[in-house]
Amino acid sequence: MKKTLRLVLILVLILVLFSAWRVFGPSVTAPEGKFLYVKTGETFGEVKQELVSKKIISSSRWFEWVSGPMKFTTVKAGKYEIKKGMSLFELIRMLKNGRQTPVKLVITKLRLKEDFARKLGQQFEFDSLAAIQFLTNNDSLKAFGVDSNTVIATMMPDTYSFYWNSDPKMVYQKLYDHWKKFWNEERKKKASKIQLDPIEVSTLASIVDEEVNLKSEKEKISSVYLNRLHKNMNMQACPTIKYALRDFALTRIYETDYLYFVANSDFSGTHIYTTNYADHLKFAKKFAEAQDKQESIRKANQ
Repeated sequence: MKKTLRLVLILVLILVLFSAWRVFGPSVTAPEGKFLYVKTGETFGEVKQELVSKKIISSSRWFEWVSGPMKFTTVKAGKYEIKKGMSLFELIRMLKNGRQTPVKLVITKLRLKEDFARKLGQQFEFDSLAAIQFLTNNDSLKAFGVDSNTVIATMMPDTYSFYWNSDPKMVYQKLYDHWKKFWNEERKKKASKIQLDPIEVSTLASIVDEEVNLKSEKEKISSVYLNRLHKNMNMQACPTIKYALRDFALTRIYETDYLYFVANSDFSGTHIYTTNYADHLKFAKKFAEAQDKQESIRKANQ
């Protein structure tokens, strides 16, 4: 009798240890790409089948047994990191609590809304079409005081953190809040002194950034454009033509501008500044001739 009881106890202990290992041991396998994406509207059953089909868990039976006592029946959409050596208990707790891995949206330089929409479509649940529809919908943008032409000017370079299942409005709201925070009263006063508003400052800054190769020339080129604006002259800025043509690979555009400037013919990246149009044309011609000579040499060497 004692031997039988001892055997039963040993078997029970083995069963308990095995169950504990299946629940709390490293029984989860990280998928390719190491992330599980739960789409909005997916059911508990669908997620369970996806876990099995992607071989994150070996069987749905243990998943169901553990989910019951943990009262996990409704899944939350999101991007979840499946770590190597994770236990079934940790997996279920993560999914139940909706502990997503944040999406890091890095903005360095934006030129077109279409480029931004494409970038969002690659990093979020919504696609690029949903993104561009929001960015071009003036009814949606009206609440932010911008429209489809000015919305890009409020997107400042930085690293932003989001949830994968955020919608386009949520994403833009954070970018807009960051932009509004940047434009404090002190900065608004500085913009007012040069007779520009925040949107106009951002727009002018983008033109200067595209125009300038050397940081040391930014202030001088900015002053040229400001002088033109204050004299009600046309901007005559190459970057605006590139933007209109949607071709930022253009290297030669006929027009250039102390009211005028033109690239130096020694190709040093610097510019020559003039206060009259006659001198400007002289240096512009010199630069064009240098370009022609360079192009002839290139063709001769092909």
